[in-house]
Amino acid sequence: MSIPPELLVTQVTAQRSETFGPIYRALFEGSEELGLDAEAVCQSIDKEALTLTLFYVHERAKGEASFYHPHINVIPPEFTTLLWVSETELDFIQGSPLYYIASTMREAVNDVYDAVVPRLLQVFGDKFAKASSATNRDFLWAYTILDSRAFKLRHPVDGQHGSDASEGALLTTVAPLIDLANHVLTDEEAQLESLGIDPTTGHLRIIVPKHATASKGQPLYLKYNELANWQLLLFYGFAIPNNTFDGVNLMLDIPDEQDNPQMEMRKMLLLNAGEEAGFGLEHTIRLQPDTPILTPELLGSLRLLLAEGDELDGVTVDTLDELFVQPLSKENETRVLITLRQLFENMLEQYPTTIEHDRQQLGKEESMFHRWCLLYMIGQKEILQGAIVTTKAMLERAQ
Repeated sequence: MSIPPELLVTQVTAQRSETFGPIYRALFEGSEELGLDAEAVCQSIDKEALTLTLFYVHERAKGEASFYHPHINVIPPEFTTLLWVSETELDFIQGSPLYYIASTMREAVNDVYDAVVPRLLQVFGDKFAKASSATNRDFLWAYTILDSRAFKLRHPVDGQHGSDASEGALLTTVAPLIDLANHVLTDEEAQLESLGIDPTTGHLRIIVPKHATASKGQPLYLKYNELANWQLLLFYGFAIPNNTFDGVNLMLDIPDEQDNPQMEMRKMLLLNAGEEAGFGLEHTIRLQPDTPILTPELLGSLRLLLAEGDELDGVTVDTLDELFVQPLSKENETRVLITLRQLFENMLEQYPTTIEHDRQQLGKEESMFHRWCLLYMIGQKEILQGAIVTTKAMLERAQ
């Protein structure tokens, strides 16, 4: 399958549109008439996403007059992602990190709509869209297209086919037809594979891999990426049982060391110096075969952050990696493991239901959306429980 560049929808498509181009320029090139602070708006949504969201609202409002009408016409009018569900349904994931992420995104999308669309309708009127075709729900529909159907693809420089695609621009891209393919976990399960943009022709090339079998009437699948269930539920509206890419994301705290600012400064310098090696404040724990749930990067970062007194003596940028494999001291290792145990227990306590309750409900639940929520919640709790068991065992050995 080869999808020509004329059908690929990107920010460049929107900029060059005869009907939307003036709206784009007014929004982002400082039109006094519009009176919008685009830079402030783009603190809640990036410029590329805002451009494409407004472009889809604009093109959908044109109806059959739109060049993209056949493509738009097959996109469902509603979605099953967390941006679309009711507050009651969102409560199904209460206590999880995803609940906060989804709530924040819903609020941000509404705020962007309120800041931008009414002003565009006032200034451009039907040249942008009829008011009845540019409601909050229409804006959400267009935004969800990017979340659920777009890919990051590298395009030839300035659209000049024949240039080296590796040097081209990485653009959010909606590709008609291929956006209909569903996701699978592994390459072996997929009947489709993207070869990216051909630098000679500018076409997006999709093939059926040699290992795949594709029968008439059967759905075709494409591996989007290595996606955890929180990403699938948030952006695509479903979850996968036994998702090997599931993980619990952690954010470590920086200890308050007002009494010893030099120690705090040294820790931050070492943490930044070791960033490429894996030191940092953000980590993910997973339940995977032959892989420790408490990664060396997580343990090494906490050993550094929780160091006291002279425990960092001798630790330099050159010897920093040693923290991945050995404790600074018995006392330091105990602090690290107690901190992790408390972190995991606190995260687990945020959930209003137990894992046993969720497993029972999974067998009874008829709603597919609720089943997907339970799959996500069970996965998170299994990882946290595994981390607690591992941390307690390591703590016993350390003491």
